[in-house]
Amino acid sequence: MGSLLAVCSFPHLHRHKALLNIASYLGFALIVTGFALKIDDDLPYALYVFPVVLGTCLILGAGQYGRGTAGDSQQTLHINRLCTNRVMTFFGKISYSLYLWHWPIYVFLSYSLIEELSTPHIIGGILASILCGWLSYKYIESPTRHPNFVLFSKKSLSFGGAIIALTLAINAYIIVNQGRSFAITPELRQIVDTTLGGTYTPVHIFNNGDERLLGAKGDIAEARMVIIGDSHALALAPAIDLIAKERGVPALLLQNRCFTLQGSMPEQTPFKECMKTTQAQIKFFDASPQIDTIIIAQRWKERTEHWHRSYGIANNAFIGLRRQTLLDYIQAIAKPHRKIIVFAQVPPIMVGKENIPSLYARYIKSERSVPDVFTPQRSTYLNEHRHLISILKTVEETGKASVIWPHELLCISDKCSIYDGKGFIYYDDDHLSSYGALLFSDTLKQALAH
Repeated sequence: MGSLLAVCSFPHLHRHKALLNIASYLGFALIVTGFALKIDDDLPYALYVFPVVLGTCLILGAGQYGRGTAGDSQQTLHINRLCTNRVMTFFGKISYSLYLWHWPIYVFLSYSLIEELSTPHIIGGILASILCGWLSYKYIESPTRHPNFVLFSKKSLSFGGAIIALTLAINAYIIVNQGRSFAITPELRQIVDTTLGGTYTPVHIFNNGDERLLGAKGDIAEARMVIIGDSHALALAPAIDLIAKERGVPALLLQNRCFTLQGSMPEQTPFKECMKTTQAQIKFFDASPQIDTIIIAQRWKERTEHWHRSYGIANNAFIGLRRQTLLDYIQAIAKPHRKIIVFAQVPPIMVGKENIPSLYARYIKSERSVPDVFTPQRSTYLNEHRHLISILKTVEETGKASVIWPHELLCISDKCSIYDGKGFIYYDDDHLSSYGALLFSDTLKQALAH
């Protein structure tokens, strides 16, 4: 859009001041709407920025053709008069430097304070960004634009050297006086070095190409164990890999995020292709009698809530449909000799931030107490997941599958463990880390032996 605005010319447009005023106000409204608009995460990112980009182009285009002649302020558009006052001109000049400075200042504040930034911190960060942006504009950006600027002049070298010396002095002070806070102790290393899943051999069975070979060496036809599901199946894969190696058999990791909806949804649903993969996987299980173990793991609660909104089905009705389709799926893959295990969702950490292991480590490093919000609550988990727990209990009561309840291992009391002194159990807010997955290997073995 910016390129079109730059190359296109409408020489007679300046005569239509009223139209240009309307376009500029519409542009302003689009910018405000773009920031306030909530768009579904499944839609393209371009839809997020389109209103703001279009609004900006309307303002720039209207302003370009709506400029009055010298001394004729009445002919200037309202938006032009607004954007050319001293305050707006100041921020326009320093805008690029302000853009460069605001993010490192925000990151530095967030890292140093760990918690959510308070209003005084936000105001302080904004003022610091403006100050740094102005200094950069005045002493770096503006001089380098001057036609007589000499890169290696005495003035520029002195200023650059002073900035480097100041930066080195600040870093030296921090290292000398607070060097202990930068040390990565073995305990911190256990926390921050968390991984999700592992590195396994890619194999191609279905069209989605998300299959992996785990366990002992072998090929697809020799696989005896399968773990299937979404990213939570990948999170649990290290435990399946270990068990399969101990049994001396290969295992498969199959990715499928909608397998429990097969057969009962209309053909025009958003998951049409995913359901085709589900049918192909059911046929694969039917044609592979050597597979004696299937483990199903998924983000049960969030998947169900997202699906019922996507399909436009009332939540209560969808819960019943979810129960029936899961039972139908288990019935479709069941064999007399085959063990089916459903792995329930782990109690989520209600922090609302990424890099939870890093945040946890920073609290320990700074010798501050870890907030209670980092500790999942058993009671909260049981309440918020009650509908899905009832579904999985129904599955368990049929006798065709057993269910592993992670909260029974992780939650000794109402508080659930996320770090046991040997490793961090969670990879993020609701996925097990590789270490956490291995903690469930004995539980899985017991379920297989039952």
